Amino acid sequence: MQDISGSADYIDSRDVLAVFEPLEDRDFDPDDPPELFPDDPLDDDEREEMESLRELLSAMESASADSARDGIIAYNEKYFEEYAKEFASDIGAISDDAGWPASFIDWEAAANALKQDYSEFEWDGATWLTR
Repeated sequence: MQDISGSADYIDSRDVLAVFEPLEDRDFDPDDPPELFPDDPLDDDEREEMESLRELLSAMESASADSARDGIIAYNEKYFEEYAKEFASDIGAISDDAGWPASFIDWEAAANALKQDYSEFEWDGATWLTR
């Protein structure tokens, strides 16, 4: 399972949903009759995790034009320069094995230019970027 924390390089909303939904299934409304309570209700730590993941999913959907179920990738700002390099390679802007000119590119400036196409949000002590 992918790391879903403020220290992760990136987070895929589908991985978040894979953790969130089982927790949500075990949650209950205390006002409901006891027969509707799940057999294994959430403990305080699990409830806190579920609420944090709910906040993450909401932030991802607010910052993106997509739904979490369709898949939203959010990149940690600390990783974004590396992501810019990978993206440039993926679209054929540079070759994977190119020493020159790739070794002379100002990747910080390239990442900053790329950020203009992304929306930012905060979660778990980190800044995240998504489209």
